[in-house]
Amino acid sequence: MALIDRLDRSVDHTQGPSSISLHAWPAALRQLSKGAFTRAQVVSAFGMSEEDEVQLDQVIAHFLGLSVEDRASWLDDQHDLALLWSAGVISRGTYLTKLGMS
Repeated sequence: MALIDRLDRSVDHTQGPSSISLHAWPAALRQLSKGAFTRAQVVSAFGMSEEDEVQLDQVIAHFLGLSVEDRASWLDDQHDLALLWSAGVISRGTYLTKLGMS
């Protein structure tokens, strides 16, 4: 199960890895961006698999590819976008694109 599936509330998490909180995920991204958390700490905190780590690295690469001016806005948007996706307001594809996983 990939990271995006662990964030997806419509996926059955009774078999396999547990879901990742849509509140904790953006918080971890923000702390990672500040240098308060390392990549290894994020991986450990969420019990990430190798497949999860591939997607985490995609998100990190996307973030690092943004201009310094756009990074703060991107981080601010992540919590809102995660909740909007969970509520069905935006699609999984839109969320993936905004997250940098498409």
